[in-house]
Amino acid sequence: MAYSSQQASAGVLDHLLTIILPTLNTEVSTVGAAGYDMTESFLTTLREFVLGEAQECFWQQAVLREVNYTHCENSADGQRALTRTG
Repeated sequence: MAYSSQQASAGVLDHLLTIILPTLNTEVSTVGAAGYDMTESFLTTLREFVLGEAQECFWQQAVLREVNYTHCENSADGQRALTRTG
């Protein structure tokens, strides 16, 4: 669930980069009027960071699913062994 929010955040940052920032730069006459946190390099870095965090969440979820699947599979084998001997 967290990766969905992070992907959406990356989409907002991409919108800022492709739509808002160019408009802001053409309409504001003073260079750097948007501030250092609205530069292309800053927004790109932030977008890539958020996408990386989303990928990390997705990977961790996949690993946890595999661990749970393996644990359940091992538990089922153990249960079958107990049933056969009991």
